[in-house]
Amino acid sequence: MKLYDDNGKEITNPKILNFLSALEELAGDTLQEQKEDDYSDIELYDDDGTRVTNPITLRAIRDSDRIIAEWERRYAG
Repeated sequence: MKLYDDNGKEITNPKILNFLSALEELAGDTLQEQKEDDYSDIELYDDDGTRVTNPITLRAIRDSDRIIAEWERRYAG
């Protein structure tokens, strides 16, 4: 697991990494399902003004936002 602070530096403290790994293990599938199914923070509308609710489209937007953020963290800063 790689974790970065607000300044883009990798966190290497083993206690923090162990704690987060244990937390992730305890949460298991529940945490993953909750992350995947919640798109309430994305507001997207089509040309007619109807809100887009297709989970595949919303997932693609979420993934693209993550990719852009990672790229900015690595190369633009």
